[in-house]
Amino acid sequence: MGNKITYKGKISEMTDKQIKKAVKFINKCRYCILGTINEQDGLHLSILTTQEKQELQEIWFITRTSTQKVVDLQKDPRCEILYTDNDNQITLTGKGEIVTEPIIKKLMSNMWVEKYIPEGPESDEMSLIKFIPEKIDAIIV
Repeated sequence: MGNKITYKGKISEMTDKQIKKAVKFINKCRYCILGTINEQDGLHLSILTTQEKQELQEIWFITRTSTQKVVDLQKDPRCEILYTDNDNQITLTGKGEIVTEPIIKKLMSNMWVEKYIPEGPESDEMSLIKFIPEKIDAIIV
Protein backbone atom coordinates (compact mmCIF):
# COMPACT_ATOMS: atom_id res chain seq x y z
CA MET A 1 0.00 0.00 0.00
CA GLY A 2 3.02 2.30 -0.13
CA ASN A 3 1.98 3.50 -3.60
CA LYS A 4 -1.52 4.57 -2.55
CA ILE A 5 -2.28 8.19 -3.38
CA THR A 6 -4.98 10.16 -1.63
CA TYR A 7 -5.24 13.78 -2.72
CA LYS A 8 -7.89 16.45 -2.57
CA GLY A 9 -7.21 19.95 -3.86
CA LYS A 10 -6.10 21.99 -6.82
CA ILE A 11 -4.54 20.17 -9.75
CA SER A 12 -1.93 22.92 -10.01
CA GLU A 13 -0.62 21.92 -6.56
CA MET A 14 -0.21 18.18 -7.27
CA THR A 15 3.23 16.58 -7.37
CA ASP A 16 4.55 14.99 -10.57
CA LYS A 17 4.12 11.55 -8.98
CA GLN A 18 0.47 12.26 -8.15
CA ILE A 19 -0.22 13.58 -11.65
CA LYS A 20 1.46 10.57 -13.30
CA LYS A 21 -0.55 8.12 -11.19
CA ALA A 22 -3.84 9.98 -11.86
CA VAL A 23 -3.22 10.10 -15.63
CA LYS A 24 -2.36 6.39 -15.68
CA PHE A 25 -5.64 5.57 -13.93
CA ILE A 26 -7.74 7.85 -16.17
CA ASN A 27 -6.25 6.31 -19.30
CA LYS A 28 -6.99 2.83 -17.93
CA CYS A 29 -10.71 3.61 -17.50
CA ARG A 30 -12.85 2.98 -20.56
CA TYR A 31 -15.77 5.10 -19.35
CA CYS A 32 -16.44 7.98 -17.01
CA ILE A 33 -19.51 9.83 -15.75
CA LEU A 34 -19.99 13.52 -16.57
CA GLY A 35 -22.24 15.60 -14.34
CA THR A 36 -23.67 18.82 -15.82
CA ILE A 37 -26.21 21.32 -14.50
CA ASN A 38 -29.47 22.29 -16.17
CA GLU A 39 -32.46 24.40 -15.19
CA GLN A 40 -35.10 21.67 -15.58
CA ASP A 41 -33.49 18.73 -13.77
CA GLY A 42 -30.64 20.24 -11.78
CA LEU A 43 -27.91 17.60 -12.08
CA HIS A 44 -27.68 15.59 -15.31
CA LEU A 45 -25.39 12.53 -15.52
CA SER A 46 -23.97 11.11 -18.76
CA ILE A 47 -21.62 8.24 -19.51
CA LEU A 48 -18.72 9.17 -21.78
CA THR A 49 -16.04 7.07 -23.43
CA THR A 50 -12.50 7.96 -22.40
CA GLN A 51 -10.42 8.93 -25.41
CA GLU A 52 -6.90 7.53 -25.74
CA LYS A 53 -3.85 9.20 -24.19
CA GLN A 54 -5.48 11.83 -22.00
CA GLU A 55 -3.60 14.35 -19.90
CA LEU A 56 -4.72 15.86 -16.61
CA GLN A 57 -4.59 19.49 -17.74
CA GLU A 58 -7.09 18.98 -20.59
CA ILE A 59 -9.43 16.01 -21.16
CA TRP A 60 -11.31 15.53 -24.44
CA PHE A 61 -14.54 13.71 -25.24
CA ILE A 62 -16.51 13.10 -28.43
CA THR A 63 -20.29 13.44 -28.32
CA ARG A 64 -23.36 14.03 -30.44
CA THR A 65 -24.24 17.73 -30.66
CA SER A 66 -27.93 17.07 -29.95
CA THR A 67 -27.31 15.67 -26.44
CA GLN A 68 -28.46 17.24 -23.18
CA LYS A 69 -24.87 17.52 -21.93
CA VAL A 70 -23.96 19.80 -24.86
CA VAL A 71 -26.98 22.02 -24.18
CA ASP A 72 -26.09 22.11 -20.47
CA LEU A 73 -22.42 23.00 -21.02
CA GLN A 74 -23.30 25.77 -23.47
CA LYS A 75 -25.44 27.39 -20.77
CA ASP A 76 -23.27 26.58 -17.75
CA PRO A 77 -19.75 25.20 -18.26
CA ARG A 78 -19.34 23.98 -14.66
CA CYS A 79 -19.20 20.20 -14.45
CA GLU A 80 -17.67 17.18 -12.75
CA ILE A 81 -16.24 13.95 -14.08
CA LEU A 82 -15.98 10.68 -12.16
CA TYR A 83 -13.59 7.85 -13.03
CA THR A 84 -13.92 4.75 -10.88
CA ASP A 85 -13.24 1.03 -10.65
CA ASN A 86 -13.41 -1.42 -7.75
CA ASP A 87 -10.52 0.14 -5.80
CA ASN A 88 -9.89 3.64 -7.15
CA GLN A 89 -11.75 6.82 -7.85
CA ILE A 90 -11.04 10.26 -9.23
CA THR A 91 -13.53 13.09 -9.24
CA LEU A 92 -12.51 16.12 -11.30
CA THR A 93 -14.26 19.49 -10.99
CA GLY A 94 -13.85 22.08 -13.71
CA LYS A 95 -15.33 23.56 -16.84
CA GLY A 96 -16.39 22.02 -20.12
CA GLU A 97 -16.21 23.82 -23.45
CA ILE A 98 -17.98 22.67 -26.61
CA VAL A 99 -15.59 22.59 -29.59
CA THR A 100 -16.94 22.35 -33.16
CA GLU A 101 -13.90 23.38 -35.20
CA PRO A 102 -13.74 21.02 -38.22
CA ILE A 103 -9.96 20.53 -38.12
CA ILE A 104 -9.95 19.54 -34.44
CA LYS A 105 -12.98 17.26 -34.94
CA LYS A 106 -11.21 15.47 -37.78
CA LEU A 107 -8.04 15.06 -35.68
CA MET A 108 -10.03 13.62 -32.76
CA SER A 109 -12.19 11.31 -34.88
CA ASN A 110 -11.86 7.59 -34.13
CA MET A 111 -13.71 4.26 -34.30
CA TRP A 112 -16.31 5.56 -31.81
CA VAL A 113 -17.30 8.27 -34.31
CA GLU A 114 -17.62 5.72 -37.11
CA LYS A 115 -19.95 3.62 -34.95
CA TYR A 116 -22.12 6.29 -33.27
CA ILE A 117 -21.93 9.28 -35.60
CA PRO A 118 -22.00 7.73 -39.08
CA GLU A 119 -22.25 11.21 -40.60
CA GLY A 120 -18.60 11.59 -39.60
CA PRO A 121 -16.52 14.44 -38.19
CA GLU A 122 -17.62 16.83 -40.94
CA SER A 123 -21.17 16.61 -39.60
CA ASP A 124 -22.71 19.27 -37.37
CA GLU A 125 -23.90 16.33 -35.26
CA MET A 126 -20.36 15.74 -33.93
CA SER A 127 -19.05 17.95 -31.15
CA LEU A 128 -16.12 17.73 -28.79
CA ILE A 129 -16.08 18.47 -25.10
CA LYS A 130 -12.83 20.01 -23.90
CA PHE A 131 -12.78 19.61 -20.13
CA ILE A 132 -10.39 21.76 -18.10
CA PRO A 133 -10.13 20.35 -14.56
CA GLU A 134 -9.43 22.70 -11.69
CA LYS A 135 -9.81 20.48 -8.62
CA ILE A 136 -9.38 16.78 -7.98
CA ASP A 137 -10.44 14.34 -5.30
CA ALA A 138 -8.47 11.11 -5.83
CA ILE A 139 -7.93 7.80 -4.13
CA ILE A 140 -5.65 5.61 -6.22
CA VAL A 141 -4.21 2.37 -4.91
